[in-house]
Amino acid sequence: MSDIIIDDGEFLFAESVLMTYLEKLSTACAGLTSLVQAAGTYAVQDQDISAGLQARAADLTVIQATLDDIKGSLNGQASTFIHNIDDIDQFIY
Repeated sequence: MSDIIIDDGEFLFAESVLMTYLEKLSTACAGLTSLVQAAGTYAVQDQDISAGLQARAADLTVIQATLDDIKGSLNGQASTFIHNIDDIDQFIY
């Protein structure tokens, strides 16, 4: 197995890409939640289907909150990790 060398810029870039995709997923989830809620409230007359749509909207709300939690916990962690490694290895760049 070969050694993999990842520089600081790659960590920061990866974090940036992840943050971008998490933001897009969160935004899409919010839009879908609104659509499903509206369909369950206004577009469907069947009580069972409406209840199912409202349950799916609640599930989407949980998913969106999870995405936001991940985004919040990730934000800035690459920089912190790099700083911690730099402190430990004492390498002069």
